[in-house]
Amino acid sequence: MLPKRFLLAITLLILTATNCLEAATYYVSSVGKDSNSGTSATAAWATLAKVNRAVFLPGDIILFEGGKTFQGGIYFGTQNAGAYAKVKGTAEKPIVFGSYGTGRATISSGTNYGFRGYNTAGFKIQNLIFKGSGRTQSTKVGIDFYTDVPNTLLTYVYIVNVEVYGYKEAGIMFGSWDSLTAGFGNITIENSKVHDNGDVGISSYAQGRLVHKKFTLRNNKVYNTSGIPERTTSHSGSGICLGDVDGAVIEYCEAYNNGWLNASPSNGPAGIWGYRCNNLLIQRNESHHNKTGSAKDGGGFDLDGGTTNSIMQYNYSHDNDGAGFLIAQYSGAPAMKNITVRYNVSENDGRKNDYGGIHLWSSGSNGGIQNAYVYNNTVYLTPSASGVPKAVMVRSGGFTNTSIRNNIFQTTGGAEIVRVNANTGIRFEGNDYWSSGATFKINWVGTTYSSLTAWRTATGQEKSGGVAVGYSLSPALTDPGKGVTISDPKLFHTLTGYKLFSTSGLVGKGMNLKSLFGTNVGTQDFFGNNITLLTSFSIGAHQPGGTSTIAALAASNSAPAPHAPAGPDNEVHLSVFPNPIAEEASISLTLPREEQFVITVYNLSGAVVQQVEESIAVSGNMYAYSFDASDLPSGVYLVKLTTASVEKQVKVVVLK
Repeated sequence: MLPKRFLLAITLLILTATNCLEAATYYVSSVGKDSNSGTSATAAWATLAKVNRAVFLPGDIILFEGGKTFQGGIYFGTQNAGAYAKVKGTAEKPIVFGSYGTGRATISSGTNYGFRGYNTAGFKIQNLIFKGSGRTQSTKVGIDFYTDVPNTLLTYVYIVNVEVYGYKEAGIMFGSWDSLTAGFGNITIENSKVHDNGDVGISSYAQGRLVHKKFTLRNNKVYNTSGIPERTTSHSGSGICLGDVDGAVIEYCEAYNNGWLNASPSNGPAGIWGYRCNNLLIQRNESHHNKTGSAKDGGGFDLDGGTTNSIMQYNYSHDNDGAGFLIAQYSGAPAMKNITVRYNVSENDGRKNDYGGIHLWSSGSNGGIQNAYVYNNTVYLTPSASGVPKAVMVRSGGFTNTSIRNNIFQTTGGAEIVRVNANTGIRFEGNDYWSSGATFKINWVGTTYSSLTAWRTATGQEKSGGVAVGYSLSPALTDPGKGVTISDPKLFHTLTGYKLFSTSGLVGKGMNLKSLFGTNVGTQDFFGNNITLLTSFSIGAHQPGGTSTIAALAASNSAPAPHAPAGPDNEVHLSVFPNPIAEEASISLTLPREEQFVITVYNLSGAVVQQVEESIAVSGNMYAYSFDASDLPSGVYLVKLTTASVEKQVKVVVLK
């Protein structure tokens, strides 16, 4: 038997040698062999089974042949005595999975997981397609990360430019259970399509505590999540649903046509929502044509039970079965407080059942809904053949310090403007109530009022400091109710139908929420107008007195802040995100003066490969344009901005 000191020396030598090994790139090809080394395209492996048997180091890269399909799933973790490889990357050196050659590789996992990470993290998953056997066949999740390790936060998973479809449970899911202290952190999902799944598109969950930290969801499209008709005890069919996360951002996403098979009689899905979260920011998203198969929900956006210190702003909701913007506190939920809903637009929500464009509901649990502020939103509503929609609906009681101010509520065809079912403690102040072409109708605790004055006199609503506030004026919106689908939230500035005409009686008539109530009103309106210098405010989501219009905000690696207008004459902004590019990127620019410009993409030989845009820019405005690189081979390119007075270029990398 060897001495213990000799065994220790050998162990240290092995560990030292392992730590000195450099990261490698491995290839998997349809014409490869598992007996190959895998370290080049000509010596590629052939199967996912070989990948799952390998032990990878932090920083290793595994690439699958683009345009080809590989059967099976990818598994990492520590489950079932070695069924999963014991592999973990780091944020600095993640284990990377992607494609090489032309197009994206497909991982066809049948009825099993597409990618399963159990008690592990430190991965980057990019430029891949995960295909299940269909939402009625597969019982698993497309990309699934799960942990039950106590007192452990597993950090860093970056998912970008993937497509996930055909899974019954979920497209992408992060979860923890069996431990109240296990979670995931520093998670990013962006530029991805998640569709035609069953229960949910993208989600997180835990056992009722804020165990997950810092999630970012950006530039994703989530659609055709059907719901599961045999699941009657819980909701199904949501697009994006985050639970138990402390610090999350959902932005520039689109969720649509989800939820039609939800069968739960007690609750339902929504396009984009969160529950039991803290510091959840939902901004600049479009959620539309979402549905429910029951009498519950099917709405656009929702901040739900137990959520605290969270904001929904600059979102566009339309044509949903349920509420456009819901604040709800379910029975048994933790305390819910400090909620803000502002500068959003709702058009023709509440198409089914009994919902409002803006909808508040509280069970009263743990103090009900506390410190909720709904202001400067615009709601436009027409009657529906399948429901009884209202511009704003308050169901049940259980509200403390909750206010609804400076909003536009416009209905047509006799639809109710407001319905409140119980004396709630909510204050309505400084809003505009307009019934176009029909009788004014507000239903307050069973009594219907046909004028603002009658309602104000009977209930004390629309009074501030004993003084009458609020209006019943035609908002003079430029062209509302057209059923426009934007499909790119960076282009919300084009939704001009919800701007106020300069002659609108609501311009400058909003309450100054900052000076009157100490409200932090933010920095811009729905259209990107900078409102930081305003001394008077308008009612609704449009603030026409803003100093500059940001046509679109270019996304960044962190939650983006509004770009400042160009300063000196020689200051020009040009950026490309993401970079490197897999298929599509956004080019943003700002010019210091009004002039004509051209955006052109060149290869390094100087040949033009694409002219992206030719237009005229207004001084100080930011514009964003889509750059489609899906047909370009991998390589380095130059994105060039040319005007009569300036030229500027950015080097970009196309990586397939």
